[in-house]
Amino acid sequence: MCGRMLNHSLMNETELQVARGHCQKLWEANYPDEPWYVLDDPTKSQVFISGDKQTKMSYDITAAVERQSAFYYQVSLPHHRDDEFLRNSEIRYRQFLALVWANPTHLIVPTYDIDVLWHTHQVHPKKYEIDTKALLKKILDHDDSVNQRHRGSKLNTSDRFTRQQWRSSFRSKYSRDGAMFRCEPTKRYIKPLPPSLEDSALTSLPIKLRICGEEIDGQLIPKMEQKFVDESVMTKMYGFVPSVTMVQSESERDNKIFGVPMFTSTFRLLKDSDENKLPMLDAEVYHDYTMWHGSALHLYSASNSPEKRQLVALVHTLHNNTLPSQNTWKDSDTRNTELPLRNTIRGERALVVKLCDGDWAVLVGYW
Repeated sequence: MCGRMLNHSLMNETELQVARGHCQKLWEANYPDEPWYVLDDPTKSQVFISGDKQTKMSYDITAAVERQSAFYYQVSLPHHRDDEFLRNSEIRYRQFLALVWANPTHLIVPTYDIDVLWHTHQVHPKKYEIDTKALLKKILDHDDSVNQRHRGSKLNTSDRFTRQQWRSSFRSKYSRDGAMFRCEPTKRYIKPLPPSLEDSALTSLPIKLRICGEEIDGQLIPKMEQKFVDESVMTKMYGFVPSVTMVQSESERDNKIFGVPMFTSTFRLLKDSDENKLPMLDAEVYHDYTMWHGSALHLYSASNSPEKRQLVALVHTLHNNTLPSQNTWKDSDTRNTELPLRNTIRGERALVVKLCDGDWAVLVGYW
């Protein structure tokens, strides 16, 4: 579009205000019919482009924004803004660049702590151009469109190659606690709570829990049903990425079944004691005892038709590599005490509470 690399550098708030004011004057002079502050006026929420103006961009900027929103979710936990965590990320980013240099024909896959540094480097495009050309004899392309994680995909096989090269080159583990894929952004599979339930579901009302199960010798035993969960569901909602070395049976491969048996039991949250009324929420509890060793609670907006109910909240145990462990910080005096960390020596696990708008809470404890 411009025929050259556009330079950019980070600015403080005062510098940003001056730059925005200058840009606004240029915008209004060149595009008088198009508003500068689009979101401030709902009546001007759509930008009209004159028919004789055609974009020269071959890059799908809308799709890129969507991908970057997913990236932001991966790095939105507070440890990605911690200085000590980022100092180690910088070392790993330099190691990542060394692998790119040593393997010019392969895709080297960064973990998310490395990717944060890669994005930061590109915020200074002229310096990025100089640095990557000096190392690689070219500008290193950041292709974020490779994001399919199923077995046999380019990302999956490249991830395996990167792990092998990392271990043989640096004699250390490629994965890092707090830097791995979490799951897809919650808006892709969790719906907003229906307005009719907002007040009653989010206030302290007496709630009766009806467990769908069988009573044996006076004790209520929830009825457990074994299910096999599809790989795409596990990856999307829980962030569990299947191992490329996992052995599958022939029938599982043919049916494209992930093969993770999970036991589920069903609960109903009622507004009052009248069980004939439509329940406020349906809840399903999942327990996996094989590969994931996790549990999940799904809350659905109740409906007379199971096909019409919608997932409105999700709670599940986090994988051990989702949060940094306390031994990541060698100097306890420099550690931010507000960061959610796991104490691996005590055997702590973590739960995440998810709503449509994102993560609502992370709970850490042991039992």
